[in-house]
Amino acid sequence: MFKVVYLYLKIREMQRFSLITAVIALLLITNAVQGQQTCKVLLPRIAALYTGPCKRGLADGKGEASGVDKYVGEKALAPYVIGYRSNVGRMTFMKMDKDKFYVRYKFSRSGGESASAMTINDLLMQGSSGTENQTYNFTGFENVTFPFEGKLKFLAPNMTATANLSCEVRLTINEPGGWIVTIFY
Repeated sequence: MFKVVYLYLKIREMQRFSLITAVIALLLITNAVQGQQTCKVLLPRIAALYTGPCKRGLADGKGEASGVDKYVGEKALAPYVIGYRSNVGRMTFMKMDKDKFYVRYKFSRSGGESASAMTINDLLMQGSSGTENQTYNFTGFENVTFPFEGKLKFLAPNMTATANLSCEVRLTINEPGGWIVTIFY
């Protein structure tokens, strides 16, 4: 009889433990589901569905995104990418504002800024979004959506000012914000 009572108590203890474990698991799952944030994928072709980690509301790290196309794996996008450049020495990208969305270009010759109208000729500017805007200091696009793809073509004098060089730049800016891109030719 003692063994039967002992077995009965053991079974009750195991049931209680199982019940407590089930309640804890349910609470953890509920908190995880409620605590998930909505992640935005910046590439429209894979933005329909995303599962994976988020950082500041954007898809981040290893995840899975799908839409028209599908992506599985590491989603660490560089803030900007220079896709192509010709007769351009270097470029700098400075994020100036996180709450405004623009891409503005400045042109520089030998380290000094120049008024683009004086040294740049036949400027052709293309952008994937936004409104073209030109001031004395900047040329670019306002109210853009990201990722932003831009292309610039222009003629600029060579170092001795004896001939014009055909310059071209293609770039992508993935990280939303206000950007100043300086082009050193």
